[in-house]
Amino acid sequence: MASDLSNIIKDELSNTLEQLLSQNTKIGRIEKADFTKIDSSQCVEIDVKFEFKGIASNWNFYVPTSSAAKFEYLMLGGTGDLKEHIDDEIADAINEIVSNICG
Repeated sequence: MASDLSNIIKDELSNTLEQLLSQNTKIGRIEKADFTKIDSSQCVEIDVKFEFKGIASNWNFYVPTSSAAKFEYLMLGGTGDLKEHIDDEIADAINEIVSNICG
């Protein structure tokens, strides 16, 4: 993506993951998703709507299920079992990450 917005997203994503997961992160690139390679059951889709003084915009985030489970595990400091399926705690963890990025 050639816009300045991609750099802002990369920086916010990296900072958020470092703060919430206590892990060093490096975002290589942000690009348009190729959905022919992804089964919808393998991802969590997050639809974010921004509204500012009558101007609205929607962003979609797609997080692989395996990554979502690992994020929740790391946010809890690596305690408990690493889950394989999305549950309420994993959904809350992903919500926290996306909220921080978009905030």
